Amino acid sequence: MLHLINNNNNKRRTAHITPSWERRLNKKIEGLRADLARMLEYKRGNRNRRLTRKVNEIKNKYKQHTKKNSPNTSTDQLIDTIRQRLAILSKRMKQYKKSNARKSDNYLFTNNQKAFYNKINEDNNIELTEPPTKEEIETFWGEIWSNSVTYNNEANFMHLINEEAVRINDMACSQITEETLTSQMSKIHNWKSPGPDKIHNFWLKKLTSMHPKLLEIFNNILDNPQNLPDKICEGVTYLKPKNPNTKNPAHYRPITCLNTIYKLLTGCITQIVTKHCENQQIIAEEQKGSRIGTLGCKEQLTIDPIIMNQAHKKKRNLFTCFIDYIKAYDKIPHSWIIHSLKLYKINNKVINLLQNAMTKWKTTVQLKTPKEDLKTGKISIKRGIYQGDSLSSLLFCLSMNSLSSILKHNNKGFTIKTKEQKHTITHLFYMDDLKLYADSERNLINIIKIVEKFSIDINMELGTEKCKIQAIKKGQIITTRQPI
Repeated sequence: MLHLINNNNNKRRTAHITPSWERRLNKKIEGLRADLARMLEYKRGNRNRRLTRKVNEIKNKYKQHTKKNSPNTSTDQLIDTIRQRLAILSKRMKQYKKSNARKSDNYLFTNNQKAFYNKINEDNNIELTEPPTKEEIETFWGEIWSNSVTYNNEANFMHLINEEAVRINDMACSQITEETLTSQMSKIHNWKSPGPDKIHNFWLKKLTSMHPKLLEIFNNILDNPQNLPDKICEGVTYLKPKNPNTKNPAHYRPITCLNTIYKLLTGCITQIVTKHCENQQIIAEEQKGSRIGTLGCKEQLTIDPIIMNQAHKKKRNLFTCFIDYIKAYDKIPHSWIIHSLKLYKINNKVINLLQNAMTKWKTTVQLKTPKEDLKTGKISIKRGIYQGDSLSSLLFCLSMNSLSSILKHNNKGFTIKTKEQKHTITHLFYMDDLKLYADSERNLINIIKIVEKFSIDINMELGTEKCKIQAIKKGQIITTRQPI
């Protein structure tokens, strides 16, 4: 805990204040260690007058190990009692510190997420001993982003998702309202890292006199997408290493900082599209990413143990598979995103705006190394979406929503049975993380083939090295993390 105090020169300085519980426990632990040291010295044969007097005090202090035990009669029994009490207090100290650290992290995350993630990065910092060259970075990411691909419009699943979309009503969208803009303004963080414009959100929030003009400009862009300036759609992508193999540019995570005005505009669009998705119940219940009113990953981490426990306690068969996509955000085709928006009857104004914005998406890639800062030229984004924009996560979930519809229609999952009802679960989604469930190996293989075929049809690639199978037969794990 940091406490501000004034010295004689009236200057403010910080002093570290140890919590009272820690001071109290430390005092007890120090006392026990001193008593233990005296008893060990006494056991070795030291009988000087001062030590003998202290040992007699210790014998009176630790007469009994516990109330249920008989009194201590030997030196060894006294030493054992002291050691046990010391172990208890040391464990309590460890638990208190762990709890205190957790509370501190929760407080930091609630009040300053940037500082929280910086703290995590400091704890898990990967040293860039051998970074890639600027040319290697530009070649690798340019091959992913700049090569436009399309989906298979004759895929077998098309008729199924088209039939399911019949129930959806057209999205009503005329203008971005003042309420939507104000709501989005309140959500953005004041000092979040800006994009190429170098403007922090703080200034947009506090300069309220410009809000009416911003609203007018946004609605003009929505009505006339060609008026969207090219520069607004550009970003700066920073690479963060994912593992110690820093030479390979594939082992980096791209995080894009976008212009503040662009993120404010897409944030308003996200609110409008999200409202339509909620009203029409478009996004599958199995998908907990980019959804309002859910606990997200926590819900999936609650549901999964329920399934596993039922298989274990009721001695049932359960086959699961973890599916991983290679560069999922970076490889989702623009053509499939636009098709998904049309499928779920997103307003044409929004679709036209996004189509126009996608043609203007560009980014420069930067990597900070110990020797220099590497910076590539501008790379056009003709495939994939920005990581760092609220609209991107919603677009990705809508693009993958068809897979949930196909898997649910197949209905070859694991059935949770209760006295009142039965519920079949085929999969759980959190953004691009997918886990499949089936009651037999045959059904699981069938589900995996569906996922594989869907991924090929929309031009996405599975990372087979990370895709694993777990088999449980009659409640017992037979095989774990068996590669596909």
